[in-house]
Amino acid sequence: METCPILVAYATREGSTREVAQSIGQSLSEHGAKVEVRAIKDITDLTPYRAVILGSAIRVGKWLPEAVKFVEQHKGDLERKPLVYFLVCATLREDTPAHHREVLAYLDPVRKLVEPLETGLFAGKLDADHLPFLERMMVKVMHAPQGDWRDWTSIHAWADGVADRLEPKGEVV
Repeated sequence: METCPILVAYATREGSTREVAQSIGQSLSEHGAKVEVRAIKDITDLTPYRAVILGSAIRVGKWLPEAVKFVEQHKGDLERKPLVYFLVCATLREDTPAHHREVLAYLDPVRKLVEPLETGLFAGKLDADHLPFLERMMVKVMHAPQGDWRDWTSIHAWADGVADRLEPKGEVV
């Protein structure tokens, strides 16, 4: 029986969040789900999807503006479908309870609009050479650490749990 796909939608600046979204989509596919991974800017209609996993990079302690706008514009549809949020943030390179609390609060504006079934918090990547000039200068002035802190094993494990939650015992939610 053909089922409606799960949408994994993302907002990114330099591509790190896109790669995380693709990894999540791959994990869901491995569980037998039909999945579409798409940039938020390319989505106008949520009707074809049975669930939405929505993620954004973090800039200056916030989801990207287009991700927040997406939740505002599609609030009604998102309230009627299983919804999961994730974010990708360099702050989580140091995996501490204080950083988890800090980063979880970055979701407050969208959680006030539509509360998700679950949230995923993932360490990100920072490569100043690929940033726009002003951001690159800020990183250099602040002596911000650079690197790729994404933990692909944790991302896959989280996505496996989401897959189980969206399709418990093989039933379509």
